[in-house]
Amino acid sequence: MSTYNRENTSTYWYVDPEGMVCVNGDDDSWKDSIGNNFDLFVGTKDHRLLADAKRCFDFDTCEEFQRHPTKTTGELSRDHLSYALIMFQYAGRSDWFHEITDKLKWKFNHKHSLRGMYLWTKSFNNRWWRTLFYTAKIPEMLVIRLVNYSVRKWAKIEPEVSCHEWDLDTTRNRTDRQRLAFERTFPAYALHNFVWQVEVMPDTFAKKVLQRITLPLVGKHNYPLLHMLGEEVDTYFVDIYECMSGSRWTTTLDALNDRHVEIRPREQVYENGIDKLYLNGVVYNKGVIDYEQEKNL
Repeated sequence: MSTYNRENTSTYWYVDPEGMVCVNGDDDSWKDSIGNNFDLFVGTKDHRLLADAKRCFDFDTCEEFQRHPTKTTGELSRDHLSYALIMFQYAGRSDWFHEITDKLKWKFNHKHSLRGMYLWTKSFNNRWWRTLFYTAKIPEMLVIRLVNYSVRKWAKIEPEVSCHEWDLDTTRNRTDRQRLAFERTFPAYALHNFVWQVEVMPDTFAKKVLQRITLPLVGKHNYPLLHMLGEEVDTYFVDIYECMSGSRWTTTLDALNDRHVEIRPREQVYENGIDKLYLNGVVYNKGVIDYEQEKNL
């Protein structure tokens, strides 16, 4: 693995002056910077990324929470709120997690409410809330699994392929049934978020049950999610994976793909692409910077 350079992560991604991860040439990429900080933290264990993301939440009320420390839009999304909370739990900063959740309301800004996240945010308080979370989520995911399986079969969606087999024509040439299937299946980005929510919860029998129920929803080449759900991953594919655009792990490489995803030229990302660092961080538990190093920076 190449040396991690925070100030010049790659020619595709970079860390801006506020410590948030953005995409070169995309003026709106700051809107996804909390999620990007999460991905890079998983891959590097650079705790400075935590503190920078935490500044998005250093306000008195949840209505003031932001997507970026200096962008006062008041439009923090549910997904990026979730990624921040997951990141803090994953990093052992439960104090920051509770500092934020203590301020949360059901409708945390003028656009978004917690919805299914409500029970998850409460499940870290005590066993009763965790029991309620699993009581609700286990049957819900069973239904989602049945719907996804039925719709994929009806629309003749082929299994996910690897990054080297992926062809953008797969989505360009979708049939009418496959277009409709895209609207009827559980979104891949929501699945990625949910798997991580469960991952950072305390280890219990109910957690293992929910993970096994969720496993069939994951694409056969989404190695990070498969690994977290207890599936053995073929490390050959992990090692030959090449960096891709479009937040690879939050989508699928099949006819349900919802964005422009392709292998980035090596001169743009080298070996330092965030999705590759993230992959190694999950499957091999690799990190370029650990907490002891960070204290001396």
